[in-house]
Amino acid sequence: MSPIVIFQHVPLWVWLLLAGLIALGLRSSRDRTSPVWLLILPSALVFLGLRSLIALQVSPLVWALFAIAYGLGVLLGLKLQPRWTVARSGPTVTLRGEYLTLILMLALFGVNFALGMAQAVAPQLASSLPVPHGFAVFEGVASGIFLGRALSVLRQPRHQMT
Repeated sequence: MSPIVIFQHVPLWVWLLLAGLIALGLRSSRDRTSPVWLLILPSALVFLGLRSLIALQVSPLVWALFAIAYGLGVLLGLKLQPRWTVARSGPTVTLRGEYLTLILMLALFGVNFALGMAQAVAPQLASSLPVPHGFAVFEGVASGIFLGRALSVLRQPRHQMT
């Protein structure tokens, strides 16, 4: 099957999701003041990974790897985020620009896209031993970082900025 045929069968919502992730990632590369709730949005990318793991019908070991990796990602996000958090005032937070958001979102999208394509074209490859395990670990850490970063901001004391 040619790459052109494969890409023709990709649903429109996938391309719209990619465009939204790029826009959000580029926005995060600049200093900004954002609503706190917006920082929780990238945490929802975990659902792409969960959807893929469910479709693969993975073993309990793979689910355990995912859970452990997710927890480690949360801890890493909690540790990393303070370097970009300037101040929190009420429902908003002032942040320094960074590229980690863009990189992680595109990596999560790309890995999920590749796995979905492999499931459609070569299901035996998608379910072979190292693929689900590696996918679960990567997906867990990367998704967990987003939740940890959001939790870090939520834990910040609220100060009135003058």
